Amino acid sequence: MSIKLALLKSGEDVIADIKEVVSEETNKVAAYVFSNPYVVKLTQPQILMEDTEQSEPRAYNISVYPWMPLTEDTDIVINPDWVVTIVEPANKLKLSYEQRNGRREEIDSSSNLNESVEFNN
Repeated sequence: MSIKLALLKSGEDVIADIKEVVSEETNKVAAYVFSNPYVVKLTQPQILMEDTEQSEPRAYNISVYPWMPLTEDTDIVINPDWVVTIVEPANKLKLSYEQRNGRREEIDSSSNLNESVEFNN
């Protein structure tokens, strides 16, 4: 696959370079491999409302931090039963991930990396 945002049964949103592992016997997805995964959490949605008839951009504050920070592994195998859906991340989130990718060891696992992402409805 590529850089995607996955919703897990645990309720976590995880952005990673996601690849499928396909079984040769059944030709079905046997597992997913998440490379350099990060949890993405919405912290405080801010709705800007000046005129109720016009759609105003919505700004979302997000926190991004390494998923499973207590391992040295950068590739984590996921059972496909735990994946609810895999979607294309918002462009700003994807760019943020690409800038951060490969620097996992430089990021303190206890720190939140807060960003603001705006979406137009």
